[in-house]
Amino acid sequence: MYERFKPDREYTQQQIKDELEIKSNDTFRKNYKKKKGFPKPIHGGKTHPVWDGLALRNYFFKLSNRYA
Repeated sequence: MYERFKPDREYTQQQIKDELEIKSNDTFRKNYKKKKGFPKPIHGGKTHPVWDGLALRNYFFKLSNRYA
């Protein structure tokens, strides 16, 4: 089972980048955030959106199985 994101936590963009070991905001936006199917933030906002851990876990689990 995919264990990178904990389903009972909420993640900011910086925490997601740290989990995925991404350094740049542009890389995160280009490769993940703009893709169709990427979860929407549960707490919107331009400066500090927050994503649900379960939605992120499901998205990346499906993404990893697609290419396995």
